[in-house]
Amino acid sequence: MRPYLRKLYDAAGGHPTAEEVHERACEVMPTLSLRTVYETLHLFVELGLIHRLDAGTGAIRYDTNLTPHAHVVCPSCHDLREASLDLAQLRRALQHERLERVDVVVHSICAVCT
Repeated sequence: MRPYLRKLYDAAGGHPTAEEVHERACEVMPTLSLRTVYETLHLFVELGLIHRLDAGTGAIRYDTNLTPHAHVVCPSCHDLREASLDLAQLRRALQHERLERVDVVVHSICAVCT
């Protein structure tokens, strides 16, 4: 991903929604439409630059971390964070196949909400 896009994406909160990306982008491009943001994010997904993430919080989020990993989401406050994922055993089981993508979402009440 281009450095200025990465900066914009990261500034929008790590796993932003299209609306959050739009809000941040409008700070430097006030006439940018939300439709353009959605179309651009869709294109980035198609090109394999980002992943589309449905963590069950009601909003689709986007992720630039393309390495296999898990996401932990709090069903109460919708806090979303990344977690490591050991894929060694899975890779051995799939050794004759091509692993394309891993989507793991763990729902866990965070320390703040407990």
